[in-house]
Amino acid sequence: MRKGEVILNGMVPPQNTEAEKNVLCSILMNSDAITEAATILTADDFYDHFHATIYKSCLNVYERGEGVDIVTLWADNRELNMKQLTDMQGQVPVYAMSNDALLPKVRLIKEMSIRRQAISTFSKVISGMYDDMTDCMDEIITAEHELVHMMSFLSKNRMSTLGEVISDTIEGIDQASKGIITEIILDTGIPSIDSIWQGIFAPDFIVIGAKGGEGKTTFALQICKNMAMAGNQMGYISLEMKNRQVGWKIISSDIDVQVVDIRSGRVSEDKWGQMVSLGSKYEKTPMYFYDTPRMSIIEFCNIARKMKAKFDIKGIVLDYLQLLSTDGVKERLTGLREQTAYKSRAIKELCLELNIAVIALSQLTRREKGVKRLHEISDLKESSTLETDADGVVMICRPFIHGITEMDGYNNNNSFEQNDVIIQQLKWRLNDKKDVMLKFDGANNKFVEIDKTPFKQLEITDWNIYKRPKEIEFIDDAEIDSNLPVPF
Repeated sequence: MRKGEVILNGMVPPQNTEAEKNVLCSILMNSDAITEAATILTADDFYDHFHATIYKSCLNVYERGEGVDIVTLWADNRELNMKQLTDMQGQVPVYAMSNDALLPKVRLIKEMSIRRQAISTFSKVISGMYDDMTDCMDEIITAEHELVHMMSFLSKNRMSTLGEVISDTIEGIDQASKGIITEIILDTGIPSIDSIWQGIFAPDFIVIGAKGGEGKTTFALQICKNMAMAGNQMGYISLEMKNRQVGWKIISSDIDVQVVDIRSGRVSEDKWGQMVSLGSKYEKTPMYFYDTPRMSIIEFCNIARKMKAKFDIKGIVLDYLQLLSTDGVKERLTGLREQTAYKSRAIKELCLELNIAVIALSQLTRREKGVKRLHEISDLKESSTLETDADGVVMICRPFIHGITEMDGYNNNNSFEQNDVIIQQLKWRLNDKKDVMLKFDGANNKFVEIDKTPFKQLEITDWNIYKRPKEIEFIDDAEIDSNLPVPF
């Protein structure tokens, strides 16, 4: 019996080692047979430990483009028993099958694996239900996730023709033209940004980076609240602030009173009335918070699943990515790069699994001393993995605090003021990249619009000159619809 498996009423867990031999011997006879198996089976699906070890090496050898035989298998994993490998080679004439005959055996192995996993999952749930210290909803949601994971191979292997893909896409476009929106689209509630971004779509993974003091938490909280006010169920997880601190910032932005005055109760009578009215204003706003000082990536994913199951959230904001630990992860992650890569990939997979958008805040690396420039995508901590997995990368930059006085194309070529902010769109998978200028009202915890002309973002090779190229393309004021909200 394999480690971690459960025996109920003395029964041996479901398995079929004969089918496992059929698959392995077929691969030894014809390496192409692994193509059929690899789309469905993983090494963990094999019940016999030796069979699982062989199959894992078969995958490794195949991925390297080498032929699969006992020599290449042993070269891949010297812990394999050569005598057992030789015995397996000798059984090839008895167990090897054609590709057509092999597929039912592959599916049988997968079925046995799912049965074993289901027995283990339900046994944990039953045990947990007897324990008064466990949260029954947590147990059920965890079990649901494990069941979905068991059956994920069905959706992975769902193949479509080009005709089917185009027909489905045209149907979606037709529905959109009639005002029938079937996709999840989250607007930030800031008109100048929404006119360019055209919404955040599920399952987008968006990373927002900024240095300390540039307002990334304020920005994330503001757009999350706006999304919820528009009727979208949103989650918000802050590993930096307690819920009451978040509440102070929201109240501050709504009634234009500084947090320091709200905390101490120094609020005028008219502002007090406005503050009290917020209770009824937000009573039914679908924005859900989870208050915890420490969280692992595994816990974050489970909380997101719980919010999805209970509230059907459309998106979730994480403040911030680097504070997530990798506690409980089975893989051995030795450095920050590996940890960030694991967290980044897990979040993107979560977006796809739940069909939600995740907006994760990120720290930036320390800037070179004396260098005056806007943010770059390489400023993200461990940027290579985040840039690869993210559908969008946005930076919040306050030029004044970085010593940048002016740049062509920004602020009508006037000097930057202390509260000027550039929202840099450094990556956007399905749209052109453009920057937006806003004002940061730090005292009242919000970003506000300013009247500026939109421009196209260009590739800049040297930010130290503080100037944009003269050939920058401006949009004529006459082209801007006067009925729209002020764009910048």
